[in-house]
Amino acid sequence: IQARGEADIVTYEGTGPDGEGPFTPTGEPIELLGPDGQPDDGLRFTYNHPLVARGAIRLVQPTWDLEFDYVFQQTSRHEEFTVEFDATDALVTSANFESPVPTVRDVRNYQDTHEFRLGGDYQILPNIFAVRAGGAYATGASPDAYTNLDFPALDRWSAHVGFGINAEQIGLEFDIGYAYVGLVEREVTESQTTLIDITKPSGIGAPVGAGTFSGHYHVFGASALWHVW
Repeated sequence: IQARGEADIVTYEGTGPDGEGPFTPTGEPIELLGPDGQPDDGLRFTYNHPLVARGAIRLVQPTWDLEFDYVFQQTSRHEEFTVEFDATDALVTSANFESPVPTVRDVRNYQDTHEFRLGGDYQILPNIFAVRAGGAYATGASPDAYTNLDFPALDRWSAHVGFGINAEQIGLEFDIGYAYVGLVEREVTESQTTLIDITKPSGIGAPVGAGTFSGHYHVFGASALWHVW
């Protein structure tokens, strides 16, 4: 994926000992200047999307079916987010500080992932009312040291339930589903996740990724299909 956009950057300051975090924005903009000394906020953003392979085995019976899926994602293709600025210099006006603008590499070092899914449905009233259930487990893409808050990419598990109604006499079909997704808790003590700091030649700031990562979320879905003829 290659995209173009515009940069809007403000300064941050560390409020802890020796200027370390927590980091808070000061609200002062950093002006980006092109080779001619004029403002230039253009940027290019690049990242490699994973290749995906899927396979499944399904057993179908008159009143029920069962399916097992396997999903492989070559997320190791995604080593970093890359941001290249059109500007050559960054200017912090209040500090009268100017520095060359580096190419920013937000390193992720993702690893390939594997997901296993098992589910099926049962026809309580054949061709009228069916219930469904399933579960899944996926390995996380992020190595411990590169765990991030924006895309935590932890190991995750999920449980799914739903039902479907076929109102054939009026040409309508309804489906309702719910999934609970849990992210497996991870403790990070030696983080390689850093702030992005374009005032440094490397573009790399202080490490900020240590801590405990976990989470969960709920997914609800509903659909209706109307057969006109």
